[in-house]
Amino acid sequence: MGVVEALPSINHDVEFKAIWKALRALRAGDVSVRLPVDWPESAANVASEFNELAGQFERMSHEIRAIERDSSSLRVGSKKRLSQRI
Repeated sequence: MGVVEALPSINHDVEFKAIWKALRALRAGDVSVRLPVDWPESAANVASEFNELAGQFERMSHEIRAIERDSSSLRVGSKKRLSQRI
């Protein structure tokens, strides 16, 4: 495992609490959650990476919903092949 640089000794309680809350929301399925990026540099970098990751999850969630909508018009035929309904 690589070495992680410690954040400067600035009080990061506000940023830490916001990151923790955002991570919990993302884990619970809220893919729209984002963090502010106007924090001090190291916290802003974390926020930016988190926002990129949350954006990827959000895009994947939209793609999955689109596939589910498209596949709802498909059915399995008697030979176990997918066929589109007419």
